[in-house]
Amino acid sequence: MFCFACRHFASPDYGNAEDTFVKSGFHRWKKAHGKDGAFGKHLKSQLHKMSCIAWADYKRHKADKTSISQNISEAYKKKVLQNRHYVRTSGEIILLTATQDISQRGHKEGDAELNPGNVRKFLKVTAKHDRVIAERAKSGPKNEKYTSSAIQNEMIDTFACMVREEITQCVRACQYFSVLLDEAKDVSKPEQLGVVLRFFNEAAQCVQECFVSFTNLAFLDAAHITDDILRSLGQLGLDYKSSLVGLGFDGASVMSGGTRCTETNP
Repeated sequence: MFCFACRHFASPDYGNAEDTFVKSGFHRWKKAHGKDGAFGKHLKSQLHKMSCIAWADYKRHKADKTSISQNISEAYKKKVLQNRHYVRTSGEIILLTATQDISQRGHKEGDAELNPGNVRKFLKVTAKHDRVIAERAKSGPKNEKYTSSAIQNEMIDTFACMVREEITQCVRACQYFSVLLDEAKDVSKPEQLGVVLRFFNEAAQCVQECFVSFTNLAFLDAAHITDDILRSLGQLGLDYKSSLVGLGFDGASVMSGGTRCTETNP
């Protein structure tokens, strides 16, 4: 004798303890019933309970004319939509803090801190009005909350790439452009070269100046600065050899030796 539910719906990794009712079949009838009978023990086993649940699910899916794979697919789609909603909300909050020029992170960012930073605070407020955000913030895994400094920086880098691409598309549309350059130091003291593109925006019908990048300068002589300028323009995908028509910078005494730019643009 076999157990119908276990033989047809038992999990493949159930082990060998219940092989009697699944594979070999039960035949020791003297030990079938009674206080310690095999039937009673099997009915109470975890394998039999889980198999009966799987059997009931099968009958329900058959009655509804749906499949388990279809339900799994629907659950997966729902999970994907929830993930996208959460990431989009987090991204919009980070973008808001960036465009409003306010700090994103706090000195201490633990959940028990009174001021864990603006991004976490905004997420907490949003969770009061959004069920998906609330569930993820309350019970989601730590690596799926997207509130770490690395994730925030990665999102900011992504937004920056999108902005730069939009600027370079406008530059390519007008074909010719100029470059404005200046050097500055941040709090950690490295010398940085700021690159600004000046061009005529065809859509807005006006001249625009757009900042596109900072470049760390390892050397401050004209040759190395020139290389850094050309490298920055190359990374933006701009054809500086035929489209760059002007340069504006201070420190003329340093750049007076930068003959490479004048060679490419006589």
